[in-house]
Amino acid sequence: MEKYIHPNANKSSNLLRLSALLTLVAYFLFSVIRITNILIHTRLFIIIARKSSPVMIATLITISLLIGAAYLIRRSNNWVRWVLLVLFILGVSLDVFLIPSEFKLGLANGCFAILQDIIQLVVVLLLFIPYKVTQVTSRPIGTIEP
Repeated sequence: MEKYIHPNANKSSNLLRLSALLTLVAYFLFSVIRITNILIHTRLFIIIARKSSPVMIATLITISLLIGAAYLIRRSNNWVRWVLLVLFILGVSLDVFLIPSEFKLGLANGCFAILQDIIQLVVVLLLFIPYKVTQVTSRPIGTIEP
């Protein structure tokens, strides 16, 4: 089976990695602030564990999806762009309701959420820009392209 590389595949893959990194930074930055506030006000470690576990699981799933999609894009899997489009539409439709609550938690929370949405929009747009097909050919190692 021949694979075709989209010219924007590397850019899209790098932007998805950046989005995964921002997800990780937001988790540690904003969750630690919330956990510290809970610890100061309640001094109960059980509340911290119960409130942070679902957030940690959701963050790990999100990072796994983003890095997995970045890897598959670099491996020239064209179907990934359709999966990303569906996930982006679902995410943006949920963000319409969630972003106001993110801004209530803090300005930085809302800005991070909007920044990630913008990055993921750019990824989807880059992958759907029409392109001229470039065929990937296998050459023995050490040979120079003519």
